Amino acid sequence: METLNTFNTKELLEALTIIKDLKLGDNSLSILSHVRFQGIDSKLNIYGTNLKTNIIATLHNSHFCNFDTCLHFDTLFKAVKSIDTGTCILTVENGNYTLKSYDDKEKYKMIHKDGELYPDIPLADGPGAIKIQNSLLQQTLKNCLPSVSDD
Repeated sequence: METLNTFNTKELLEALTIIKDLKLGDNSLSILSHVRFQGIDSKLNIYGTNLKTNIIATLHNSHFCNFDTCLHFDTLFKAVKSIDTGTCILTVENGNYTLKSYDDKEKYKMIHKDGELYPDIPLADGPGAIKIQNSLLQQTLKNCLPSVSDD
C-alpha cells in the first residue's frame, strides 16, 4: 500500500536552502550527506548538521503519516528545486521513497536510510532556545563572514 505525504514545495525548498548553507555534501558519513525527515504530530522536522552546527527546520500544515527516514540531501534538493507545482508528494511504497509533483509529471526516486540510524541532534531548551523565521535566518547566514583564529 502506498503512503502519501504532501508538502508545500516553496516552504520545503526554503527549509532545504537553509540546511544547504551548512555545506552538506557527499561524504561517507550518512549524517553529513543525508537529512532526517521526521513527521510527528502534524509537523515535519528536517534535521541537518555539519557536525559543528545543527539546524532543525519545521514545517507545519503538511499532510502526512508519521514517518522517520533519512534522505540523501543533494538528490532531495535537486528534486524539490525542479518541481514547479505548489505541492510535492513524498510517497512510500514497499520501503521505496519517491518525490513527485502534484500533477504526477515529475518523479524522483529518493536515496534513503532508516531514520533511526541518524544520531539524535541535541535540542536547545529553555530560555536559550530561539525561533527564527526561515527567510531571516537564510539572509543572516548569507551575510555572515567566517572568521578564523589561531589562538
